[in-house]
Amino acid sequence: MFRSFRIVVLVCTLALLITGSVFAADESRTLIRLDLSSQANADFVRDNLGWLDVIQAKSGHHADVAADARALDFLADSGHPYEVLQRNLEASLAYANKGAGFGIFHTYSENVAFVDSLRLLYPGVVSEKWSIGQTLEGNDIWAFRVSANPDIDENEPEIMIDGMHHGREIMASEFPIMFAEYLASNYGTDPEITWLLDNRELYIVPIVNPDCVLYNESTNPNGGGMWRKNRRVNSPTSFGVDLNRNYPFQWGFDDSGSSPDPASDIYRGPGPGSELETQAMMD
Repeated sequence: MFRSFRIVVLVCTLALLITGSVFAADESRTLIRLDLSSQANADFVRDNLGWLDVIQAKSGHHADVAADARALDFLADSGHPYEVLQRNLEASLAYANKGAGFGIFHTYSENVAFVDSLRLLYPGVVSEKWSIGQTLEGNDIWAFRVSANPDIDENEPEIMIDGMHHGREIMASEFPIMFAEYLASNYGTDPEITWLLDNRELYIVPIVNPDCVLYNESTNPNGGGMWRKNRRVNSPTSFGVDLNRNYPFQWGFDDSGSSPDPASDIYRGPGPGSELETQAMMD
């Protein structure tokens, strides 16, 4: 269905409002802050990304880390100082939703239903969804096209927008569907958007990693979990591959940008392109 894309937009916005846990629902993470004011501290964080799950950083100032028990043990052994910001990150984030489930954010099924509603509301520019593949757990990875004549694959330049390689990055699945709604609702009235959809085909994959999203929903139904990878069983106590580090291009280039350790949050997988989700995107 996809030809070679002339523009590829990878939407990977880091957000921690809705996520899933590490090995079990009751294993929480601690939000800690590491000092980056010295080059030595900055080098320490850079050289240990396989251990440290950095969720945001301000260059020259600090890095905030979602630390599981493994990371806390590593820091204790290293002697590197840190500041505790929140003892139980999951509980804190769930409390922010005040028991309203995922709040304003969409679950997997709600995201799929939203895509279906776009087709019903804007059939002139939004196609029916189709599955580009299934995950290890048999969940569909949905895609749809936004363009004038959306049911026809025309000979036009193509743009791809995807979201949520990492299942805890809930805002990354919101942008693709909201952007599609924005384009569809303004087609025919906004000249720039009208030109875009008349002359381009936008392919949208809102959730690349549905198994992780559904896992997060099951372990933390009110939000606040921290699971990031897919749900590959690496061993009886280790799960998941970081899909965004599983693509063949420069796979395993170093052990800083990705990790060979299955327990790491940036584990690149047993081989390049090993994961079904990655293969679906490549195909």
